[in-house]
Amino acid sequence: MSRYIPYSLLAAICIGCSSRAMVKGALTSDERQEYVEQTGALIPQRLKEDFVAGKAAEGMTKEMVVFLYGQPDRTENNRYGISWSGAEGDSAPVVDGRDSLWNYFGSDSVSVKRGMVFRGDTLVRVVGDLAK
Repeated sequence: MSRYIPYSLLAAICIGCSSRAMVKGALTSDERQEYVEQTGALIPQRLKEDFVAGKAAEGMTKEMVVFLYGQPDRTENNRYGISWSGAEGDSAPVVDGRDSLWNYFGSDSVSVKRGMVFRGDTLVRVVGDLAK
């Protein structure tokens, strides 16, 4: 019986830690800092600061937004501007040149927590909660 106690404690710790699920595609603060260091020459300074802080800002690319918040919960056509699957026969362009709208839902999965409007690949408007 006593040999099962350490396993029980480990299971309880794992269950407690798993309540904070990572958003698929979103980077941690350290990973965002590393991304900025690697691609910094291509990113304006004001965007670097917001990106590392975990906030969306006008002028960011779709890739940067996905690295902040993960894939959107819904788009206007349920189509993403960046093709992530890489599967053969996937005819979606790498960059969608049309204007697009991305929505991220709140914890109730119904209300929109934040909405973003892109013109081509560039974020032009953010509505709602900017912070992660």
